[in-house]
Amino acid sequence: MDSRQGTVGAEEPITVLLVGTDPTAGVNVGSVLEDEYGMDVVTATTVADVFAVLEEASLDCIVSDGRFPDNAGERLLTAVRSMYPTLPYFVFTDVTAANTVNRILEAGATDYVSTNSGDRYYRLLASRIVRTVERRGDDEHPPSQPPTPAGSCLLDEECSFVAVSEGFANPLGYGVEELVGNPWTDLWPDEDPKRIKRKATSDGPYRRTSRNVTAVRKDGTRVLTRRVIDRIDGEYLCLSSVAGGREFNGIGPFRSIDPRQIVSKFVPSSNKNHSFEARLERIVSYAATELDCEYVGIFERRADEETITLRAGVGWEQSAIARQLDGSADPHVERTIAADEPVVFETGRPESPFDRSRILTAHDIAGGISAKIGIDNRPWGVIGVYTAEPREFSVGETEFLQTVGTLLTIAVEMEATRQNLVTLERGLQTAGDCDTLETICELVVDVCARIRGLSVAAVYLYDEADDVLRLAGKTSRFDTASDELPFDDGGTDPCWQTFFEREPVSVATLLPQPARPVDDPALGRGIVLPLSGHGILITGACKGDRPTAPELAIAHVLAMVTRLLLDGVGRNDRLESIERERATDTATIDRLVDGIELMQDVGKLIEDSRTRDALESALCERFVTDDSCTFVWIGENNEAGETIVPRERAGLENDYLERLRTGGDDWAIETEPLVAAIDTGKPQTVDRLIVDSSSAQWRTEALKRGFRSICAFPFVFRGVCYGGIAMYAERPGVFSDLDHELFQYLGLWIGHAINTIETKRTLVGTDVVELEFQIEDEQFQFLEWTTETDCTITFESMTTRPDGSLRGFFTVTGATVDEIQALTERATVITDMRFVTERGDRHLFECTLTDESVIARLLDYGAVPKRITASEGRGSIVVHLPTDADVRRFVTTFTRTYPRSTVVRQQDRERTAISQHEFGAELERRLTDRQLEVLQTAYASGYFTVPRETTGTDVAAMLEIAQPTFNHHLRAAQRKLLSMIFDEGLTGLD
Repeated sequence: MDSRQGTVGAEEPITVLLVGTDPTAGVNVGSVLEDEYGMDVVTATTVADVFAVLEEASLDCIVSDGRFPDNAGERLLTAVRSMYPTLPYFVFTDVTAANTVNRILEAGATDYVSTNSGDRYYRLLASRIVRTVERRGDDEHPPSQPPTPAGSCLLDEECSFVAVSEGFANPLGYGVEELVGNPWTDLWPDEDPKRIKRKATSDGPYRRTSRNVTAVRKDGTRVLTRRVIDRIDGEYLCLSSVAGGREFNGIGPFRSIDPRQIVSKFVPSSNKNHSFEARLERIVSYAATELDCEYVGIFERRADEETITLRAGVGWEQSAIARQLDGSADPHVERTIAADEPVVFETGRPESPFDRSRILTAHDIAGGISAKIGIDNRPWGVIGVYTAEPREFSVGETEFLQTVGTLLTIAVEMEATRQNLVTLERGLQTAGDCDTLETICELVVDVCARIRGLSVAAVYLYDEADDVLRLAGKTSRFDTASDELPFDDGGTDPCWQTFFEREPVSVATLLPQPARPVDDPALGRGIVLPLSGHGILITGACKGDRPTAPELAIAHVLAMVTRLLLDGVGRNDRLESIERERATDTATIDRLVDGIELMQDVGKLIEDSRTRDALESALCERFVTDDSCTFVWIGENNEAGETIVPRERAGLENDYLERLRTGGDDWAIETEPLVAAIDTGKPQTVDRLIVDSSSAQWRTEALKRGFRSICAFPFVFRGVCYGGIAMYAERPGVFSDLDHELFQYLGLWIGHAINTIETKRTLVGTDVVELEFQIEDEQFQFLEWTTETDCTITFESMTTRPDGSLRGFFTVTGATVDEIQALTERATVITDMRFVTERGDRHLFECTLTDESVIARLLDYGAVPKRITASEGRGSIVVHLPTDADVRRFVTTFTRTYPRSTVVRQQDRERTAISQHEFGAELERRLTDRQLEVLQTAYASGYFTVPRETTGTDVAAMLEIAQPTFNHHLRAAQRKLLSMIFDEGLTGLD
């Protein structure tokens, strides 16, 4: 049987299988469906006939009169549902007994319609069939589960019941005739019929109203229902189903949302559009479905902070949106961007900024949730879900939208990086045509102007005659750039410092002029880059923004391009020289394009690799695929720090590493490029090995194997070296200065990735190395607190917030809250401290940990802090490292940062797992007999199911105890169970 999945159109009538034992009734129903509604009707009077038709015909639905003897009708329904789970199945009969109706609906009937009330019930049945089949045909993907049973009714223009199915009335405690003629507000007293009618009669694509609403049963109890209303032939067809039979007392419904479904909307599958816009459309459709809202919008606030654009949406009238988004700011968007948390709002409140939103008022929005998209210093826009009627949103729904906003932030940053690389690549395509100072500077500032984190840019060239750095080009955002920068004999100006030392300088202040150098580029607003002896390139972000790491990498590439192009200026005296320089420039640009591709490939490898071994193996394979590389290997210091040991290799080695390992003193191993790179922390290049003056034996062995040039660079992050990689080529001059600088940046990037992987492995690994430090260093500021107040400080736990900051909790014994708050005012390692509660004689505080804190530094080093205490001017720190970590390197790095610290203990620890049987035995040991009995009885009786199968009163009666006694024992048992799971299974701070 072919159960149709396509859209039902005018040229393809709906095919109905009419099943029943009364031929007269069958003819009557069939003739109405055929003559008045244009359906094709096939009849069957026996169970055998039904399955014969199902095997041969293409059907859209089944209509049964339900009067088979000995419950054969129910068995037929069960059999059909098991074989064709998604085929609509309607029961149209004069049997109205409540128990029969309930059994039929529970067996899987789509609806149950009575025939006892005249022609209007034929209209109800026909309308129900048409809408069910059309909706089924409109689905992009066929459903894999039976359709949710829903009752139906017809409403007139006054929203009074004209016809009602048993499946509609019975779950609400009514008989069919009790509702006919009554207003629908008997069931939904809180709903405005005018609003529903206006929505159902609109011409927009979202005229069907679909909501979770509260209905009132006949006995006065309230229940949550799923309701869909649509206008058809001058009447309103209403479908309604009770949400799992749960009573509803004004508390928002709990939504169970699979986190895998959330993430999957941001990861395009192989058979879907991969574009950014397509992903946004999928996200808004998903949010509309999950949160059951009429309107969803992703609004982008453009860089000028004045223009709002609807990038993707559901439910909006495009003409109205075009009128409201006319280049002006919107208070709804601005209010959401300014908030740290999602904004839940209702319009119509006094002084509500949302009442001033033309976007919302134009669509009669009554309320909704909106969340910010973008990092703190770079807001991109908002995502909002909105309803046309007042509605309470649950905490779960708010957290869901916040999660979507966070994932959208990641997607936006990834898209921005992709677009920046495209901008860079397109800009470099014309670099070969730049042969004057003006065109070179114009190219550089033009590329910078189109990259958000580099939009403030200027090029200064050195004027030797006047001994000044003279402005040669700037972006429009750098309107404060001076025409010239006079010589600074003090050497404190970052521009002249960069020009003299030929090293980049990151600055905390970019406007009106670069100032306040910083060591960490991530803390800078901009960067000053050397252009060799030609001058400098200044670039960065404006209005409190900071360049991201990919944007800084692009700035380095632009500086290299500018240097190379400037080197070619002034060589136009001979045509042959010009041609050679152009050829060189073209080759260099090709090299730059290759470098960009390499950056993209390395970024993809970092993203896809889950372990350090996998990352290093993939890196070796990627580098050796270049035509220029013959052999690649990755090595690191052994635990003693005395020699370099290989970790991964690829290509034609010819026993070079073995010879390197067994070489004697004349090998001068310390000068081998990778060894030197790891030792110095800087890239090493031997451009022409055959003419190199070194007499070391490693050079001879390398030449014997055909190697003619070598380049090596270390993996360094925050002062910690994680080894390095070396590349060997059969041609001389393969690795240029450009590669040298690019590899230095890649080394920082890869080092950061390895640090992240190692930290994660420590968190989830079963075996660790535990180190304990005693520390008296003044940089550990909590020691000063203990000295001044004679208190004891213990860190309880720490978490990472969505913005990347660290949140810590610590307790203080022996000092007042006021004393601690006074100390934090001058502290540099914590901010935003807040007193939480008292625990006996201990005070619990919450704070934000800065990058200078010992916890942040431990995490940077790849260690996981387990216990941190401070008392009487001394501190104790216990950390975990992976078992194969370089413990010596970690200790050296830590004691270099905190000189007055020593290791007092080192031991290997194994995290043991407990079996299910052992866990159960331990639980029984900890619970009293009564607690165990209460917990088991509650579980077995369905007390914990959703919806609950028994109440606390029911379970207490089973146990012959009072309900308060039951509650007391149950909570005690739950507390002990949760303590075993959470208190004794923590992987964070002890």
